[in-house]
Amino acid sequence: MSLGPFHWLPSAPLQTLALDWLSRAGVEVAVLRLDQIDPLISGNKWFKLAPHLAAAGEAGARGIISLGGAHSNHLHALAAAGKRFGFATVGLLRGHPQDTPTVLDLQGFGMQLHWLGYGGFDGGGMALFIGAVIAFGGFIFAWLDHLDGNTLWCGLALHVSMNLAWNVFSLDDAVALGWQATSLRIGTALLAVAALAWHVQRRRNRAL
Repeated sequence: MSLGPFHWLPSAPLQTLALDWLSRAGVEVAVLRLDQIDPLISGNKWFKLAPHLAAAGEAGARGIISLGGAHSNHLHALAAAGKRFGFATVGLLRGHPQDTPTVLDLQGFGMQLHWLGYGGFDGGGMALFIGAVIAFGGFIFAWLDHLDGNTLWCGLALHVSMNLAWNVFSLDDAVALGWQATSLRIGTALLAVAALAWHVQRRRNRAL
């Protein structure tokens, strides 16, 4: 049995914003409530899925396989669509098996789940690898901070880059929010401060 065709055409209501400052300016604003098109396949997920489902149907496919994480809205919508329209779904998930609300829903919708791990790194190893990269960056930020007159800008940049690293390396939330990540955040910040303090003290000693 192949996919489709799918004749479901969801419609999203327009919600007018009643704000005094808009009224005074003579401007009308409305929000397209994509979150209300369906309890499970909501947001823009159906519009992203539809062309892929159509292509799979034309190819005679019996199901869809896709990649995501343990909190993936995309996999959630795909699994819900599979259950509603009667086609098989398979999810490839980064990380190690865990029971999140999303994962439990995927299983309830009948999606077959396959956990991929972290490509050779376990969670702690990946966290330590990211920590080493950020620690090196901490020295650089400390040096730039000194050259910039010991302002707070480089410290802010360090903090932002440290948090962005979790997304760049696709670190699982269970690790990114765990004790490893918390320790690394604190450690890299202290490392940057220590490097700066050492350099400033060294320059003071030379000036004496």
